[in-house]
Parts: sequence; C-alpha cells; structure tokens
Amino acid sequence: AATPNYDYIFLDAYVSRINEVRFLEKLLLNGGLFIVSNIRKEITKSLEAYNFLLDKNKFTLIKEAEDTIFVIKNIK
Repeated sequence: AATPNYDYIFLDAYVSRINEVRFLEKLLLNGGLFIVSNIRKEITKSLEAYNFLLDKNKFTLIKEAEDTIFVIKNIK
C-alpha cells in the first residue's frame, strides 16, 4: 500500500521525541507545514528532535514559541 502524504502535521505528544518526529517527517510532503509541540530541551530525545527540526537542509524555520516549533519541509 502507498504511504499517505500530508500537507500539514501537528504533533502534540506529552514530550515530542526524535523517533516520532522522524517518522512523521517522512509522511509530510515537501513544502508541508510541520508543527511540533512539547519540545523539552532537558530531555535528550526531545532535544534531538529540536535539533532535527532546526536542520536547514530539511526544514525552514517559521516560528519558535515556548516549547513549540513551526517549520516548513524544504522542497528538494
């Protein structure tokens, strides 16, 4: 079966972790909006997710507000 692709994904986990972010990023279309809430920088796997979302080769940062990051997946 084909993998579904989305223009918009919002992750509001108790703590957003790198494995969740990597999985969902694969479902996001290029140019799609990805909002990730509950990034906890004091938790290693959440800090890894934060750094992944700031990777300029993968995403364009739109906004960072408290523990939430808004990015656009870069078009390749």
